[in-house]
Amino acid sequence: MHYGDIFIRENKMWKCNRIKSNFFALTLSSLVFVSWRADAATATGNLNVGTTVPSMCNVSVPSPLTFTIPSSGLASAILSNATVNVLCSQNAVYTVSLGTGNGPNATCSGRFMTANIPAANGSQATTATIGYSLYQDSTNTKPWCNTAGNMYTGTGNGIQQSLTVYGQIPAATGAAMYPAPGVYSDVVSVTVTTGT
Repeated sequence: MHYGDIFIRENKMWKCNRIKSNFFALTLSSLVFVSWRADAATATGNLNVGTTVPSMCNVSVPSPLTFTIPSSGLASAILSNATVNVLCSQNAVYTVSLGTGNGPNATCSGRFMTANIPAANGSQATTATIGYSLYQDSTNTKPWCNTAGNMYTGTGNGIQQSLTVYGQIPAATGAAMYPAPGVYSDVVSVTVTTGT
């Protein structure tokens, strides 16, 4: 009975220790679980969104500038005009310049249309010229070219703006009043420049 009592007591103590161990494990498990939930958090940040819009321009010339020379020739100045369409970004300051063309010795104050004139009797063809000038105003006092002070300056508004180019063939005297018959032409570059 003594040993039995000892055995029973030891057995109770073992059960007690086992219960305590289980309780400790359960408590530890609960603490770990609670600790994991406490570590969960919400982090926030910012996504920056933006763009850079450059100054943009487009230019078009819907029709050529054509001079009509009457039967009286170049006894008086011949006038004509054409349109240059410019479309630039809102608030973009732009300049429009006109080149001097492809005529021989052309300058801002004097451009030349040229024509190939067939020679009579099979001789070599020749090149004839007719001088002309381009202006920004209808009074033909403000030249339009590609040099400082001779370029058109405007401000874009996001819609097409129509600019008028005024052309003039000056009056001539003597034989120059009646140039050789032919098809005279020239090509003038139109350049629109704006900031970035």
